[in-house]
Amino acid sequence: MKKYFIWGFLLVLTYFLGLITYRDNLEPLKTLRKFKNQTFKEKINNVPFYESIFEDEVLHLTKRLDGFNSVKVRNKIIDEFIIHDVEIVKKSEEDLDCLGSVEIIETKFYDITNKGIYNNRNKDKLFIYFQGHGGDPCDFNYFKSLNNNLPDMDILSFSMFGIGLNKMKKIGFPIKLPNHERQYEFINTDFSKFSRNHDIIQFFHDKNNPELKPLALFISSPYHIINNVIKSKNYKEVIISGVSGGGWYSTVLAGLIPEIDELYSFNGTLPLVYRIGTDSKGDYEQQFSKFYDQFDYYTLYLLSIFNSQNDPARLSYHLYSSEDECCFSSPEANYFKQSIDSLGLPNLRVKIFKKTEHEIDSNWLLKQIKQP
Repeated sequence: MKKYFIWGFLLVLTYFLGLITYRDNLEPLKTLRKFKNQTFKEKINNVPFYESIFEDEVLHLTKRLDGFNSVKVRNKIIDEFIIHDVEIVKKSEEDLDCLGSVEIIETKFYDITNKGIYNNRNKDKLFIYFQGHGGDPCDFNYFKSLNNNLPDMDILSFSMFGIGLNKMKKIGFPIKLPNHERQYEFINTDFSKFSRNHDIIQFFHDKNNPELKPLALFISSPYHIINNVIKSKNYKEVIISGVSGGGWYSTVLAGLIPEIDELYSFNGTLPLVYRIGTDSKGDYEQQFSKFYDQFDYYTLYLLSIFNSQNDPARLSYHLYSSEDECCFSSPEANYFKQSIDSLGLPNLRVKIFKKTEHEIDSNWLLKQIKQP
């Protein structure tokens, strides 16, 4: 009885410390969080549903591939989901946590400021990294391992919108509410307290650019920063990776930027059909955006392998943990793997690790990147 009381007390303490600091990736909070998730997580058995729709899902995907014009689709997404009037400012070098001297590249549109952290080592290869909801890449040992063990690559790292490196005290952008005719200006001068909740983004509407969709607020900044860095050098190889929400970012941007050669998305996405009645849901940008009314995740997966000549020559890896403590675990990931494998596209790959951690397997990734 005493043992359970102690564990209960520690779990409650972990919960409140996590709320205060958002640093549940640090020990001992990380171990306590893992224990809590494994002990109390209830896995819903959707296997009968997946079995009933699997053949239709494969047929749907096969039809999507037939006559797929990546150039046309990519351009349409860029037109509707990328803000083009973006100011890019490169700041002087700063010493930043685990990265040392870096260049801060900021974008500004409306009253929104986002940034990328560029570690320019004067190399001819570029590694792009996106952290998930945990915040700052330097808070995670797997990112530190990647940064320290890729000395022959420049490193460009990001946090998600409004989180970590992109925390914003003030934010402002035009919105239009349902059943309202007027456009309003949403302004929040204490946004850092609410930045992990992305629901407000859905109301974005710019009357001067009515074709722009809300997701543009999320992906426009890293889209422009990545393109800016790539165009500044003649890189021989560009690799992108991310975890969780950062895996979502890396999947989307690999699809939109054909200069990216390889994608490694960890625990980042699943088609919406595999999110019904499961813990594999996600925030507004991952599930409820109007993007999914026109396209779907299969569109992004296919875009990530097709280059600017519409050839499936790029490499796209999607990686999962079978017993993921957060989301995107088995059996959903297994059925997704089967559907992708059925296409027979050698450069579109799904791998499932037998593990519980919702994180990047840096040792595996380093071996992939360093292969000749």
